[in-house]
Amino acid sequence: MTMRDKLLMWMSNLVVLATYGRTALTYFAYFFKFPNVILPKDINEKMFWRKVFDHDPDFTVFSDKLAVKDYARSVLPDLACAEVYWRGSDIRSAPAEAFAKPSIFKPNHTSGLFVRLPGGRPDVATLQALGSRWLRRRHDKVLAQWGYLNVKPELFLEQDLSTSASTELLDLNLYVFGESVALIIATLGEKTGNERVGLFDATGKRLEAYRKSLPLRKRPVALPADFKLPVSTTELCASALALAGGKDHLRVDFMWNGEQLYLCEITVYPGSGFRLFSDPAIIRQMSQLWNLNRSWFLTSRQTGWRARYAKWLRHKLEEDARQ
Repeated sequence: MTMRDKLLMWMSNLVVLATYGRTALTYFAYFFKFPNVILPKDINEKMFWRKVFDHDPDFTVFSDKLAVKDYARSVLPDLACAEVYWRGSDIRSAPAEAFAKPSIFKPNHTSGLFVRLPGGRPDVATLQALGSRWLRRRHDKVLAQWGYLNVKPELFLEQDLSTSASTELLDLNLYVFGESVALIIATLGEKTGNERVGLFDATGKRLEAYRKSLPLRKRPVALPADFKLPVSTTELCASALALAGGKDHLRVDFMWNGEQLYLCEITVYPGSGFRLFSDPAIIRQMSQLWNLNRSWFLTSRQTGWRARYAKWLRHKLEEDARQ
């Protein structure tokens, strides 16, 4: 790389970091350094790059918790999805039968917000007050997650799969890169305060590693050493790959209730774009598998400065591949 290239890259990176200051500072809090967004190398830099440049229209579908159900049915008609009992903007208008069964009240355009309802008509005025706050929340503003920008905000009531489970509900997160599954994270007790987590490779082999969060947070409780995945990893990975559709990187999430596999969601920005594992080899493998040449930005026609940057980046990626 010439001195001129290095200077242009440094200046361009500085502009990006200044523009996305909150996201850049959060990145620094995790990794004690700022990312090279212009020529990203590892998975976390590539995720920052995705937020800034890779605005794939499909990300809007994947980020919409309602639209992704229709997408999944179009790809895998036999894959179960939690039933939607009601959707709209005012829970007070929901019919009585929508509350007949245990359900989860949540918005479709953000992440991590929900209320479990045991069945029977609740205090809808209180729920609507909460829902109104949710509808005003713009998740695309949270750490630059562009995929949420064009999602039309809605509220909905969804089947609570935990109440029909013959065993404790198991969450399965599959990290997909192109035509490969790099990692499976299995969690019992997700979002209950009693989470137990295990990492597995695509064959179902248990890995001696764990997912890390911010440095000051405690290590997650591990699943029992003899825990085995109750679902065929061959079928699980095949379903995840089909849903990912060859995208450069997505996380495809399922739930297993002891009898049936359900789609949970397709995640464009896993962990809001900040991944840490106790074994650095996991990050190295993911970084190598994430091929930006498969991204929307580099496979779609760009114009103006984006076209010039895309041409430059393709050239640099080719140079790296030859080394």
